[in-house]
Parts: sequence; structure tokens; C-alpha cells
Amino acid sequence: MNKFNIFSRYNVSVIVAIFIMFLSFTKTYAAPTYVIQGNERIEKETIISYIDEDILTYPNAEQSDQILKDLFKTGFFKDISVEKQGTKFIIQVKENPVINRVAFEGNHRIDDIQLAREIELRPRSIYTQSRVMDDVSRLVEIYRRNGRFAVHIEPKLIEQPQNRVDIVFEIHEGALTTVQKINFVGNKFFADSTLREEILTKENAWYRFLSRSDTYDPDRLNFDKQLIENFYKSHGFMNFKIISTLSEFSQEDEKFYITFTVEEGDVYHVRDVNIKSSVYDLDIDKLQNNLDIQQGDKYNIKEVNQTLSDLTSALADLGYAFANVQVSADSDNDENLVDLTFQISEGPRVYVEKINIMGNVRTLDEVVRREILLVEGDAFNRTLLINSRRNILNLNFFKKVDVQNVTGSRPDLTIINITVEEQSTGELGFRAGFSTGDGLLGGISLNERNLLGTGQRVNLDTTLSQKLQRFSASYAKPYFLDTNITLGLSGFHTISDKKDESSFVVKKTGGNISASYPIIQDLRQHWTYTLQVESFEADSGAPAAVVANEDNLLRSMVSHSITYDKLDNRQRPRDGYFIQVNNDFSGLGGDIKYFKNQLLAKYYIPLTTEVIGSLKGNIGHITNVSGEEVRVSDRF
Repeated sequence: MNKFNIFSRYNVSVIVAIFIMFLSFTKTYAAPTYVIQGNERIEKETIISYIDEDILTYPNAEQSDQILKDLFKTGFFKDISVEKQGTKFIIQVKENPVINRVAFEGNHRIDDIQLAREIELRPRSIYTQSRVMDDVSRLVEIYRRNGRFAVHIEPKLIEQPQNRVDIVFEIHEGALTTVQKINFVGNKFFADSTLREEILTKENAWYRFLSRSDTYDPDRLNFDKQLIENFYKSHGFMNFKIISTLSEFSQEDEKFYITFTVEEGDVYHVRDVNIKSSVYDLDIDKLQNNLDIQQGDKYNIKEVNQTLSDLTSALADLGYAFANVQVSADSDNDENLVDLTFQISEGPRVYVEKINIMGNVRTLDEVVRREILLVEGDAFNRTLLINSRRNILNLNFFKKVDVQNVTGSRPDLTIINITVEEQSTGELGFRAGFSTGDGLLGGISLNERNLLGTGQRVNLDTTLSQKLQRFSASYAKPYFLDTNITLGLSGFHTISDKKDESSFVVKKTGGNISASYPIIQDLRQHWTYTLQVESFEADSGAPAAVVANEDNLLRSMVSHSITYDKLDNRQRPRDGYFIQVNNDFSGLGGDIKYFKNQLLAKYYIPLTTEVIGSLKGNIGHITNVSGEEVRVSDRF
């Protein structure tokens, strides 16, 4: 019993001791209190919430610096002081002002909207000096990209009531910074003048006042390096290198002097060219026609790359979508010869996980997507991706189309990102002029190629002259009823006075309905039915052949055309060809009967980076039907 009492008294003593220690600990680490002073817009609770939780729970004198760091990090304050009095922290703050307005002065070459789009400062956001300087750097970079390296931008602060400020960027744009001289060092086979013709950057000259090619642009200069390398490697210099590129800015005349230092090497010729394959069941004999490189030819990087592209396309056409083509060049430096081997191997099977379309603010997503030859889940095919980009460009809705594929959620999946930059698709045109055939003439046209972003086309046109009056309206709907058919409707009324040269007046009123669709890639078929009433009025004293055609006649005509289009760009072709065969049969009922055939061909080839050569030809033949003579107004 005594032992139990002793043990109980001992337990009580321990408990009391622990309780006293707890009270002592609680007193030492009592929860701190915070006094916030100087805040106007930001609530006390909000300011405290930015302080690290460990400091709020177990503060000490050394952690005042951490409080300063935490609060300065918010960017809300331009001055902060912290004073500790026991368990009390007195925090004195001075808030950064709020931006009331952002303005630009002195900018003439780039408007306010473009500049405001590039900076981060906005009205009602918090002002900080670092953010202002960051935006100054962004603005300077914009002007430099536009060729104005002498630009100077100074931000000015105008204080307003209620701790608000206006920020005004005073801009001194400076003149365009041009390239005064382009020099080449180390070139022996080609003169400086020849190499200057190959690059986009040009030397300053008075006749380039309509061009920007003589303004200094670092991005264009990087592209010029690639152009020089391609030029040399297309003329046999397989080991050509650019050692350095030096751009020196002269403070005296505010112009750039550019020097390319090159190492040409020797000219190499092709000794042997082969195709090898490790792909099962691939007959490489079917690919031999894609080899345009012959033994004895100078090494030409353009021909090598074109052969790679042709082989990849041919393999895709043969059903080998996952085949990879690589070229190896084994050089004999003693003889300056090179052996080219195009190695075909089975590549990893990659499928399209997702197709993203970005940048189409106005154009509907489906308008772009239906031009893409791949769908999600398809086997990835680079040839189809390249042709898809061309299809989108041919819509003529976009200034730029960038296509990239990135790795998807798994190594065997790829994501296709298509970024477009829209351009104006509506046109209001006014015409005025003089023609020896029609006299004074004028006209108004209204054309919309992408009606409400749907891809539909509408055109209204009026032409008036002393001898010609023409009114027309047309509408076209691509992918009619979710098919590949483009449906077109049009109406017209024309009065053509040919009294002076042919002694007759022709009036035509009618309309047509058309449908076109692709047969295969690049080959398209077009059908049109036209119904029109023609009034042919001969002048007094007209020849008998003309008088014989005088009548009011009905034309019922079916037209057919097949077009093979291999142009790189339908609106602005630089390379490729275009062939079209047209057939018109007038005589499906009506009064006018004939059969007309025409062949049209165009061929484009880039002569230099800025000059495109073209060759166009047109031949036609018309014959009567049912023994009737072809009318004068229908002849070529």
C-alpha cells in the first residue's frame, strides 16, 4: 500500500513537471502578432498570406529578412521595413503604383496596336521598374527586327492621384539601318559579285527604295549563310564551310559592314550511286527511275535532297509508309570522288495521335481540317503532310502555314501542329482604263473568298465601257453535302458592241451550274452546264457572213475540263507545272451547235531567289456539229 502511494506521488510529480515545461514552451513560442502599416489597396490578411508559413508559426529575430524577401517577391511594394518588438512584427510597406495608362509617342513606322501587343504592362496592372525595362527591351527588339538599330526608347512616368501612374514610351525610331558593304574572304572559285547574287541581303543602293533587302536583319543573315552553303554544295564543293560571319556597325554612318569568311575545299564528282534496302519484300528496281544523279555528275546537294524526297514519296505510293531513306556519302579525298548510297530501312511505326489547328481566328476549324490528308489514327506519312500544307496554302486564306509534328503521349504516336496566319480574303476593287478595243472603261468588283469563315466564295462584278457592259455574280460552296464536290452557281449579262471592227452587237444573258471534284491527288475534273440567250444584231452594211448569224438564239452547253496541277503554290507559283484540257459541247438542245477543245499549259522555274521564269501555251480547235457553220462570235 505504501509502495502504491509512493508510485502515485512519483507519477504526479512527473506530470506536473511536464506541464510546467509545456507552459514554458508555450510562453517562449507564443504566436506572433503582425501590425501592417502603409497599405492602401492591399488588405492586411492578403499581405500576411504571402509570408512563409514557418515564419508565421515559429518566428525569430533572424527571419525578418525572410519576411522582406517574401513580400518584395510579390512585386506589389516598392519599399518595405520590418521591426520586431517581442512577439510583434511591425511591417511598414509602400505600395507600387497602379498603371493608369500606357502610351507611345514618336512612333511613326509601327502603330500603337502592334507595340501594345508586344509588351506586358497593361492598365490596372502593378507598376515595377523591372517590368518597364523588360518592355523597353521588347520594343527595341521589334524595331531591330524592322531594320532600325538606331532606335532609342525612354520610358517616362507621369504620377496621377490615388497612387496611379501613366507610362509613356518616348520613341526615337531612327533611320533604317542598311547594309553598306558585303565582303567575302577565302573565295577563289566564285567572285564576290556572284555570291552576293545568291543571298537575300543586298548592299544599299538608291534603286532599292521600294525594297527592304538592303536593311540589316540578323535572321535573314542566318538564312543567307544557308543559301551560300547550298550554292557551293550544289556546284560540287562537298566540304564547303563558312568559318565566320562578322557584322560590324559603323557609328559614323550608322550602317552595317558584313564579312563572310569561307573555306571552299575541292570540287567532287559522283563515282557511284546505289540504292540499298533492308525492308522485306521491297523491289528496289521499281525505285531506279527516281535516281536522277548519274556517274560523273558534280556533287549537288539539291539533287541529293530531291532524290531523298522522290524516294520517300515513291515508297509511300508503294505502301511503305514507315520506310526511312538516308543517304551516305563516302568520299575519296585523293581522287575528289564520292560514292552515294541511298539506304532504305524499316522505320518505327508511328501513328497520328492528334491534329491541332492554331491561329485560325476567323476561319472555321473544319475548313482547314478537311484539307488535311491525314486523320487522327492514321499511319503518319510525311508526303501526305507536305501535300496537306500545300492544300491549305492553295485556299488563299492564309499568309503563312507552318506544319510541325512532335512526339505524342507515347513514342509510337505523333501530334501534328498546324499554325496558320490569316490574311484578308475580301476585296473591293475599282477599275479604270482605256482599251483600243473597248475605249474608256471602268468597273467595280466585290469578292469574298472565305464568306464568314466557311470557305464559301462570292463574287459580284460590273464592267462598263463605250463598247462593253458586263454584269456577273457567282457563288461557290466547297465540300457540298460533306463530299469532295465543289458546287458553283453564277449568272451574267453582257452587251458587246463590235460594230466598228465586225459590224455586229452581241447580247448574252444566262447562268450556269458547275461541279468539280478531285480524281486523285493533283488531278481534278470539272463539269459545267450553261444556259444562255444570245441576241446577235448585225449592223447595216455588214458582210453576208455576219448578217447570216443575226438572230435570238438559245445556247445549251456542257463543258468539261481536267486539270493536273503540280504547282508549288496556286496563287504565287515559283516552281512546277499546270496542264488543263477543256471541252465544250454546245448542242444539248438549243440553237447553237459546235464542239470546242482547248489545251492550256504553264511551266514555272525559279531562275534566282527573286526571279521566276514561266512558259505558257494555249492551243484550241472548234468544229461544227450537224453540218452547221460555226458562228462568227464563237470562233477563236
